[in-house]
Amino acid sequence: MESHFQEQKLVNALFFGAKLEVRMFECYDKLVELLPEEKLRKQAAAIRSQEANHLRLSAEMVYDIISSPLLSNTFVLGEYPEIKGVATESG
Repeated sequence: MESHFQEQKLVNALFFGAKLEVRMFECYDKLVELLPEEKLRKQAAAIRSQEANHLRLSAEMVYDIISSPLLSNTFVLGEYPEIKGVATESG
């Protein structure tokens, strides 16, 4: 029983962390739009590109972990379609 509870906590922590990464990525999108100087926009776009790659890798890792047969009976709190979408679209 304790093991299942620990698995539950792990899966939920992974999803929470991935959801925070999605929000940070969205902030870079907005930053690129709002910066007044072209040079700053290019720098922000470069950071955004790096963040996109990091988000893709994180989403793939989370997706692999939660797809594990060992966690097949673990209930995940909440819905996280944006994470599943990133993991499956990156392909």
